[in-house]
Amino acid sequence: MFAKFKNKHMLDLLFLTLSQLLNAFLSFIIQIILVRVVSVEAYGALSTVLRLNTLFSTLIVFGVGRFWLRIFASEGVNAFRWVKPTLFLTILSTFMTVLLYIITICFVENNLTITIGFIMISALIAQGTTDLALSVLQLESNYKVISILQVLNNGLRFLVVIIGSIISFDIYGIAIGFSMAALLLIVIQIPIIVRMFSENLFIKEKSIASEVSFVDSPDFKQTVVGTWPYAVGGFFFLVYYQVDILLLNIINGEMSAAYYNVAFTVLSFLYLFPNVLYQKFLLPKIHRWSVSSPGKIQTLNNLGTKCVAIIGSIFMIIVVATSNTLIPLTFGKQYEVSASILMIMSLSLPFRLMGNNYGSLLVTRENMVKKAKYQGVGAVLNLTLNLLLIPYITVFGAAISTVITEGLITLLFYRGVNKYIFKSAIRYKLNFNFFQFYLYIYMLVLVSFIFYILSLYKENIYIFIYTFITIVILIKPAKVIFREYILIKG
Repeated sequence: MFAKFKNKHMLDLLFLTLSQLLNAFLSFIIQIILVRVVSVEAYGALSTVLRLNTLFSTLIVFGVGRFWLRIFASEGVNAFRWVKPTLFLTILSTFMTVLLYIITICFVENNLTITIGFIMISALIAQGTTDLALSVLQLESNYKVISILQVLNNGLRFLVVIIGSIISFDIYGIAIGFSMAALLLIVIQIPIIVRMFSENLFIKEKSIASEVSFVDSPDFKQTVVGTWPYAVGGFFFLVYYQVDILLLNIINGEMSAAYYNVAFTVLSFLYLFPNVLYQKFLLPKIHRWSVSSPGKIQTLNNLGTKCVAIIGSIFMIIVVATSNTLIPLTFGKQYEVSASILMIMSLSLPFRLMGNNYGSLLVTRENMVKKAKYQGVGAVLNLTLNLLLIPYITVFGAAISTVITEGLITLLFYRGVNKYIFKSAIRYKLNFNFFQFYLYIYMLVLVSFIFYILSLYKENIYIFIYTFITIVILIKPAKVIFREYILIKG
């Protein structure tokens, strides 16, 4: 029985990973085709609008999808009492967010970006319905349909780009095609969302509160109090993750946004597996573990963080060593400057993956409010750094802002997890084993930055020296992880 249960979970994770790989591959190919069939300015305008859509997508359903996952984990089938209040909140927040989106678009001085922004309003709404539909499917543990749904958006966009390149669409034709694909996606997702509002869900995991009778239906104020940390936290995350492109477009123009987006696209591809593991697979389980299996939370914190730190370091090493060769080869020589941007941004990879692990533990109960506050600090820091650095060092200022922000966010999440979840006394005392392990990771970041400086001289010998040094540094933390894994298995 246990073997069958374990194999099913492995199969679900395999489906999610393969579909996300296909999704990321399609997204990557779409970018490669676009940079070759449209001008740099047009590509920058479209990239800005797509990032702006993603930025506002967290507000359009006001965190309702994530809230469903938490409330069903704690109340079980009783959580259906929250469904109707969240429906009203979703409709209201959609209207308000679209209005705010239009106002924001009008502040951009580039006419091309403004026009594309208005064309792709449906893409913004589609991201909201996608969030709700995926949450419904996660509650049902229907990972196979999740796998299909998360490929569908980029699958439709890929068809648009292929058809557009054959019959010579301009950037407006591409934007209209993306908008029509979004409308089709909305139509497909509505029946999935309706299952929630008709209380026709199959919840596999029974909550410890399922036997309790909840009679009262929450009012609007209670609903907002429950959902706002997920909406605001997600918005703050996207501010420090994606607002750079919008600011580059406003301050430096569409060409700078295009250069930055190429580097951003590569990093997004590398965030693939952590995103699948935490957001699609582990998130509903973490909500349940926080109630019934605190030991699993402890393992995820200790061993999980160290594993992703090593993975992030390996990604960073590969990116730093290969960017100068692969970026011009893949995207064309006109995007050669994107290689330098990517090398700087890759220094944030270990921080980002560790932050993902810590942050996933802060989505439970009242801790989500604290997580939103930490992300708010990151958003303010990122905006401030961008406004200070972009006017002087353009796209490189945005890249540096990203690295600094990711480092700070990881430290804040680490503090929050240890202070509020594990109740550790970390204010005056730092665990030596923790410090020793992460010292190696910070050493890797420093070595990578030095290599970035040396790479400006275009000497191939530096690649071999860099690779050798980083492998030597990685040996020690890899041994630490292996020993802890053996202890847990024993």
